[in-house]
Amino acid sequence: MYSLIIVPAILFFTVVLVQIYILKYRPARDIQKFAGRKKETAQQRLPPISIIICARNEAENLKTNIPFILAQDYPSDLWEVVIVDDASSDDTRTVLNQFQKDASQLKTISIPPGATREFPGKKQALHIGILSASFPTVLLTDADCRPASLQWLRCMATALIEQDKKIILGYGAYSRGRGLLNKMVQWETLHTCIQYMGMAISGMPYMGVGRNLMYQKALYWRVIKDPGFLRIYKSVPYGDDDLLLAHICTQDNTGLCLQPGSFTISDPEKTVGSWLDQKSRHLSTGKFYPRDIKTVLGLSALTQGLFWLLWPLLLACPVLRNEQPFEKYLWAGIAAFGIIRLGLYWRNAQKWYVILGNRRLWSFYPFGEIGQSVLQFVLSPYIFRKNKKQWKS
Repeated sequence: MYSLIIVPAILFFTVVLVQIYILKYRPARDIQKFAGRKKETAQQRLPPISIIICARNEAENLKTNIPFILAQDYPSDLWEVVIVDDASSDDTRTVLNQFQKDASQLKTISIPPGATREFPGKKQALHIGILSASFPTVLLTDADCRPASLQWLRCMATALIEQDKKIILGYGAYSRGRGLLNKMVQWETLHTCIQYMGMAISGMPYMGVGRNLMYQKALYWRVIKDPGFLRIYKSVPYGDDDLLLAHICTQDNTGLCLQPGSFTISDPEKTVGSWLDQKSRHLSTGKFYPRDIKTVLGLSALTQGLFWLLWPLLLACPVLRNEQPFEKYLWAGIAAFGIIRLGLYWRNAQKWYVILGNRRLWSFYPFGEIGQSVLQFVLSPYIFRKNKKQWKS
């Protein structure tokens, strides 16, 4: 009888130890320094920035969000907004023309329907946007995003100067709403941020989100000439942000900006199906990450799923519920290890929640972990499959 329980018990203890080890890649103790900003001095020279937005059939979002972009508090001669209209069939062109009448900093480019494309999906629009940008540093966001404040551009640019980096990873949040789906989208998005920013702090940057990302154009032009990278980059319609960053980020050139004013906000998906479709596209690019990154991410996902599978099963196991000393001590050890592991992760997440401005998710934490584990299992086939769906198709 013991042999039936010893193997899963040993596996459980191993899983918990690996999970505690992986927690070092989410170092909450180091994030405060990225959430504040030094006082600007007269001698400080802000860098010139080109904001790039790729849009396809985004007329309504552009009407809502462009005013927040154009109102940014930044020296007028040091920034521009480049919007690439990628073969839209709605009123995107009309909306852009209306804004352009009164905004000297707005530059628009149109890709006509049926135009020859060098890159799949959104990557073509991004390529043209970077090619058209006047300044050496670009700040990317999406048409359905709005800055959390009028200091967004200034915060991101100041982080670039203060940290002396070539890449700044920002946080792209989703607006809060009602219902379990909205809460799960919020939780998963926040914890994706914890994962990639924590890895960056730990010296293994690999990802950012195109909703809020700054980098020097020279990095893009350098990697886009690499035949090995180009083959991967052209093979999937998505991954314009994480595939690129996985190949250009280093410990020395990547910084973070976690000031509340530097966040961007988007409206989340409204249905489970559209959200799962979005997550499957993101997951399908993970197979192209560097091996050490895939190892850490794979171990994290696998051991998290095993933890939530084994812990309740072992606690409820009839063999461990009898009054024999060995079983009693084993059950107590399993309970204690599980509580310690959950407590460490929960406490660590709470510190991130404070910085990322979403403390209300604290009570949802264990449910979010369980939901994320189920989601990873359901979408795991996309790790091996090639997602062929085009951008906004």
